[in-house]
Amino acid sequence: MEGLQDEGDEEDEVEDEVEEIVRYKSGKRPATSSIEVTSVLVKKKNVNVKGTMFIKSIDASEFMKTGDKVYQLLNSFVEEIGEKNVIQVVTDNGSNYVMAGKLLQATRTKLFWTPCAAHCLDLMLEDIGKIAK
Repeated sequence: MEGLQDEGDEEDEVEDEVEEIVRYKSGKRPATSSIEVTSVLVKKKNVNVKGTMFIKSIDASEFMKTGDKVYQLLNSFVEEIGEKNVIQVVTDNGSNYVMAGKLLQATRTKLFWTPCAAHCLDLMLEDIGKIAK
């Protein structure tokens, strides 16, 4: 069946992952970047990659100041990846992220924006901790 891996392939992948971890721990650069791996997967037909994928990392410190800037950044990622490939965007709960999420959903009607549940819980626990006894 096309798209399925046999056990030998899985063992090879595990060995490759172990080698990458050893390289990382020893301070050496990885053999391949995540973007290269992703582009190889995208070129293959009938590949079903489940779960979250890391595509790239950027210095976004200049974008995080306003909701409009965060929206521009997130929208550019959706554009780069392809709207049909993005189902959900999860962000922090800061007002700039909330604004960006709402703008993103308004322009990309099939995309869902979700505030980070862990951050919500953290904020709630902080507020509970402020309650005077």
